[in-house]
Amino acid sequence: MTSAAVAAPDQPLFAFIYRPGPAWKPGLPMAQQDLRAHGGYIARLAAEGRVVAAGGWAGADGGMAVLRAADTDEAQRLLAADPAITAGVFQAELRRWSPRFGVDADLVPKPRPMPQP
Repeated sequence: MTSAAVAAPDQPLFAFIYRPGPAWKPGLPMAQQDLRAHGGYIARLAAEGRVVAAGGWAGADGGMAVLRAADTDEAQRLLAADPAITAGVFQAELRRWSPRFGVDADLVPKPRPMPQP
């Protein structure tokens, strides 16, 4: 799966909330799980300008990625193509996120200027 285009800064934000899936190896820390392909996939999405932030939870298994996508359908396709999801190492919840307070201004889409009559 390749994404159609580089993400635009005014696209909606989506949170991918990862937790251990059925192929997670119990008793092994996240650093010892088979997540190399997942890391490469997230790095590619970051290079496309889609990833706002991503990483593991401190002191817990799983993590979160905040990505830009055109709409919920595209976000679902991006998540479904994640190698950690297809391999079952992670399962994830997808949420659209609309930040309002206490964030870097670059996270919140800037209002478009109103057309002048």
